[in-house]
Amino acid sequence: AEALGRNLAEMIIPETQHDAHREGIERFLKTGDTRVINNRLELTALHRSGREIPVELTVSAYLVGERFEFTGFVRDLMERKIAEAELWLHHRALEATHNGILITDATQEDNPIIYANSGFTRLTGYAPEEVVGRNCRLLQGPETSADAVQALHTAIENGQPCSVTLLNYRKDGASFWNNLTITPVRDEQNRLTHFVGIQNDISERIEVESKVRESEERIRVVLNSAAEGIYGIDTDGHCTFCNKAGAVMLGYSDAEELVGEHMHRCIHHSHADGTPHEEQDCQIYKAYRNAERIHVDDEVFWRKDGTSFPAEYWSFPVIRDDEIVGAVVTFLDITERVRNQEQLNAAQQQAEAANLAKSEFLANMSHEIRTPMTAVLGFTEMLLADLKESAHVERLQTIKRNGNYLLEIIN
Repeated sequence: AEALGRNLAEMIIPETQHDAHREGIERFLKTGDTRVINNRLELTALHRSGREIPVELTVSAYLVGERFEFTGFVRDLMERKIAEAELWLHHRALEATHNGILITDATQEDNPIIYANSGFTRLTGYAPEEVVGRNCRLLQGPETSADAVQALHTAIENGQPCSVTLLNYRKDGASFWNNLTITPVRDEQNRLTHFVGIQNDISERIEVESKVRESEERIRVVLNSAAEGIYGIDTDGHCTFCNKAGAVMLGYSDAEELVGEHMHRCIHHSHADGTPHEEQDCQIYKAYRNAERIHVDDEVFWRKDGTSFPAEYWSFPVIRDDEIVGAVVTFLDITERVRNQEQLNAAQQQAEAANLAKSEFLANMSHEIRTPMTAVLGFTEMLLADLKESAHVERLQTIKRNGNYLLEIIN
């Protein structure tokens, strides 16, 4: 009722389009140009509130007598425009994503591809028109894992989501590692209609992981080839790794038994005499607490069976990105060295005792010999004074000379 008697064009057509509308009608009346007549036109109309809304307008002309009358059919396109905008956004999002995205039709035989985004083309080299209508197996090749393919087939047959990593092949034959996730799509009646597949090229990550594994294996070989025991601890004192030699010295059949254990409480909890070795006094932890390199050779480590052995160890801080994250400890079982040192010390003590006994013996012998020898020499001097025969004098001189030699030796 509000529209009756009013100029409909001025009422629903925005002011900016008044001239174009008037010119179109005049052109029709003068020339019969039907560009705006009997055609569906999408344009902007004015809502009663004054806001502009998208509409579809169809204008029909009827000749009544000598004049034309017009009828207009207007349909609100707001919901359709919103839906189209959402579809456009979804499409742009699919096209903009770096990942390859495929949609397959699960209702058709062999589950063919019905959509492939530009990310799929960048990843595989196939244009959408080259794959639409075909099955995704076109990406498989001689080294594609049969187990991964079977997992995909099982998920598709059961209408279930699935994520696998498999070796696929590009259009040019080059291989790449594909982390593929498929998700089923169902309609309002819960019927399976489509699958969405998202592909992610993880070749670089696989290569890095392979190099890391190779590096770890080399480090493991080096560690397990070392005669010394080597283990690492974090800043809480828990074992992060241990080599084979270290595990054997500590009485463990497998180094993995030590991983995660608190090493001070496990192998360094007591002194040799059994008194507690407090953690705050442990030299090993000074490596990361004070960023020091520590060397100790007068303590013991404790084995799994509760026995101990004398150990020499070095503790070094581990620094990553200017932050201390733990320590590496290298140690030796010095039982043989300690035993040899004890034997050497015992032999040295025995030698010192023998030297002392010899000195005492010689002192006693010196005293026992010196007294009678002094008497012998005294009487020899007396006889030399009394006897004049040369034969007797010569013999007495010999006694005197040798007696003096003996006194020099014992003195």
